[in-house]
Amino acid sequence: MKIINIHIMLILFLVSATLFAQTNIKWQETFEGISIPDGWRAVDADGSGSGLKLEQTVKTPDGTDISPHAGQSFWSSNAQNANRPGEIDEWLISPQISVIYAGDSLYFWAGAVDQGFDDSIRVKVSTTNSKMESFTHQLAKFKVEGPAGEWHRYGFDLSAFDSSDIYFAINYYVKDGGPGGQSSDFVWIDHTVVSGDPGAINNPPSMVSLKDPANDGYVDKNQTAFEFTWSASQDLDGEDLEYTLTILNVFPQMHFTVINDTVHIMNWKEILEENFAYHWTVKVTDGKSTVASTDTFSFRIADPAGIASGPGTAPGDPVLEQNYPNPFNPATTIEFTLSRSEYITLKIYDIQGAEVTTLVSNQLNPGSHRYQFDGRDLASGVYYYHLHSGEFQQMKKMILLK
Repeated sequence: MKIINIHIMLILFLVSATLFAQTNIKWQETFEGISIPDGWRAVDADGSGSGLKLEQTVKTPDGTDISPHAGQSFWSSNAQNANRPGEIDEWLISPQISVIYAGDSLYFWAGAVDQGFDDSIRVKVSTTNSKMESFTHQLAKFKVEGPAGEWHRYGFDLSAFDSSDIYFAINYYVKDGGPGGQSSDFVWIDHTVVSGDPGAINNPPSMVSLKDPANDGYVDKNQTAFEFTWSASQDLDGEDLEYTLTILNVFPQMHFTVINDTVHIMNWKEILEENFAYHWTVKVTDGKSTVASTDTFSFRIADPAGIASGPGTAPGDPVLEQNYPNPFNPATTIEFTLSRSEYITLKIYDIQGAEVTTLVSNQLNPGSHRYQFDGRDLASGVYYYHLHSGEFQQMKKMILLK
C-alpha cells in the first residue's frame, strides 16, 4: 500500500511539474544580484527593527545551509525578528504587475525549519497601490512546510483580478513568535512567477528622462513662454502614449497632459513667479500601465544678468537646511532658522505631490528649529519637505531608503 501511494504521489508531482513547465510565464523575479530589485520593498511592520532580508546563504539554528532556489539571492526571516510582545509581521511587496486575466496564477517557492513551529505566511493582493493598507484581498494563509533546506512551490489563482494591474504581498505573520514563542523559527522565500496567456501581457512603456529646463537650471524671465522637453517613451505593444507633466510645488499642483509628444509650451507669467525653485517630473501611460520618470528636475525663472550671483534669498528670509541623514531610514531631522517671529508651515509631500503630513503649522520664535520626520509607515522613495511663510516658499528633496 505504501508503494502504491508513493507511486501515485510521484505521478501527481510529475504531472504538476510538466504542466508548470508548459505554462506561459508572464512575469517572474528570480532575485539575481545582491541588491533589492527595482520596485520591490521589504516592510518591518511589527517595528522590531529587523525583518525579511535579501540573503545569498543562511544557516538555520540546526546548522542547515540554505541556498537560493533560483538566482543569486533569496529572502529569509526568523524568530529573532519578533517585536517585544512576540509578534512577527514582515512584508515583501512586489512591483506593479500588468495586466492580470482570468486563468492567471501566482507562484512562489518557500520553506521552513518546521519542527513543531507554526511559521505562517499570508498572501495578499492590492489593485490600487503598494501601501500596506491597500492589500485588502487575502488569497491564503498557510503554514510553511519543512524540513530545513528544502523548497516547496505554492500557487494561487488570480482570476478574481481579471483585467486589473496588481501588487502582491508575501506576509510572514506570527502572533506567538520570538525566541520564547511557540510559533516561529525560520522561513525562506524565493522565485516569484505569474503565469498565464502571453497574448494577454501588457508591456509597460519605457521610462522617460527629463531634458529641459535642465536640473538646477533657469528660464530667461525676458521670454514670455518656454518649453518643457523630455525623451520619448517606447511601447512594444504600439499603443498611443499619454504623458503627464507635473509641477510639484505649485499649490494647487499643476498637471499638463500631452498625447504622443514630448514637448509642452508654457506661458510662465500666467502662473509662475520669478526666483522660486520649481520642481517638475513626467509620467507616461499606455492606458494600462503608468511609468514615472526617476528624475525630478528643479528650475527657476531668472534674469540672465543676475545668474552669476546665484538664487540667494532675501535678507531676513528663513533658511531651510538639507535634512540629515539623507538618505534615511526610518527617521530624519529637518532644520530651519528664523530671523524673526513668523507663522510657519512645514509639510511633507510624496513624489506625486500628495501631502503626507504637516510637521509644523504654528507661530515660531526667532532662532534654529529642528523637527523629526518618521517614515516607518511609508514606502521607499523620493519625498519633499516644503517650508512656507508669507511670500517665502522653499522645497527640498529627501530619500527614504529601506
